[in-house]
Order: sequence, then structure tokens, then C-alpha cells
Amino acid sequence: MNDDIVNAGDYLRKGKTMTPEDEQNVLSLLLNEGKSKELALEIIEKHKKMAPKEKKQRVIEKPRFELQEDIAGKIMTIPPPLIMLVMDNATVEEMQEIIGHSPIRLKAQAIDTDEGMKILFKNPKLLKNYPRKWKCKSIYIGGLYVAYNYCANADLVIALQSRKASERDQLIIAELEKYLKNDEKYFIATHLLELDDCKHQDGDKKIAIDHFRQLLKKIELMDYNIILTTDHPDHDGSHEYLPYFEIIKKM
Repeated sequence: MNDDIVNAGDYLRKGKTMTPEDEQNVLSLLLNEGKSKELALEIIEKHKKMAPKEKKQRVIEKPRFELQEDIAGKIMTIPPPLIMLVMDNATVEEMQEIIGHSPIRLKAQAIDTDEGMKILFKNPKLLKNYPRKWKCKSIYIGGLYVAYNYCANADLVIALQSRKASERDQLIIAELEKYLKNDEKYFIATHLLELDDCKHQDGDKKIAIDHFRQLLKKIELMDYNIILTTDHPDHDGSHEYLPYFEIIKKM
């Protein structure tokens, strides 16, 4: 018996090209499956009249990773401990300045925070489904509006407010650092506004970029997988793509 053929279907697929040896082999396999000899012979005779068929190759498709809405699915494959830094209104070029590398470019589907947070968190129920899969706790650290409307299903929600985006980001980072020192495995998502604020207030966005670089260096010293992305790259649809970047230390 051919070692490459492990079931009766592989022989029967040969149809008219079955040899007498093939017929004996498939008969033996069909009898082993519990079929009567009469039924087995009937099956063989039927297939001997048929044209040969090629065995279908099983194709395993890779998950799509082209659109903003694909980010949540990608995150679900990355184990904890995991930090997700959502940098509001960051373009591909600005992310490249922060990380020093070219990020992955994904088709942007949102032009404001509401749309972006629905895609990242609310629609896929990311902060609820991720801890279910990986048996960990999810934490959201950010502003009150996003926390209430899009991230309330996290295991722990830390909502912070301040008059200045830069001050609020520092409060977020201070809270984040508390959990980085903890040995428990978390999925922590943060929403940082300083870059967006600089753009709207005609501030120096290089200051925000430097702050993000410093934060990234701190996190890189920890035993965390890291994701950097944005909720939207602009407010007018002028940027077709948004950035995604990951640093994977544990799989």
C-alpha cells in the first residue's frame, strides 16, 4: 500500500486510472471502515467509471492586515503583558520620527477620535475579549470621554482630566508606570493627546514627539510587548494611511 495514501478517498479519486492493486487497497480500507464487501465493491465500480480528480490542497489564509479595523484582530494574537499606546492624530511620518523606523501603513478608516475608538475598541469589544482569551486583566488609562463611551468594558478604567493635554498625558504615564512595576500580566491601553493638542494649538510638535520617545524607551526596558498606533491620522481625510508598529518580546 502506498504510504502517501492514507484513506480510501485518495484511491477512489483516481477514477478510471485505478490499477488492480489500487482496487485491492481501497477494498481493504473500505472494509476497515466497517462497510460490507458488497457495498465496498459497489463503491469501487462506481468510481472506476469516473474521470480522475485532483486532491484539493488545503489553503490556510493569513488573517488580513490592511485596514484600520484589522488592528484589533492582530492584537488578539499577541500575548500579555501588552501595552497599546494610541497616539491621537499621529501620521505615518510622525510615528516614524518617534520610533526611528518605518511603521506598517494601514488604510485609515477614521477621521476623528469617535470613529477611531469605535474601530479600535468598541466594535471588536477588544478590552473585554482580549482578557477572556489570554486569562489576564485589561486596563484603560485615558480621558473621561473615551473611557465612558468606548472603553468602559475594561476590567479597570482609569479616567483622568486636566486642562492641558500635556499635563493629562503625564498623569496617564504616571499611572501607567505604576502597573509596569507590577509582576501581573496586563493588557494596558492608553490614549495620549499631546501630539494632537500641539497641532491644534500651533505648538511645537517636536516636544510631543520627544516625550513619546522618552516614554517608549522606558517601556522598552520592561518585559512588555508594545503596540503603537493612532485613532486617526488627521481630521480632514488628507492622509490615506495610518501607522502601526509593534515590538514583540514574548510570543
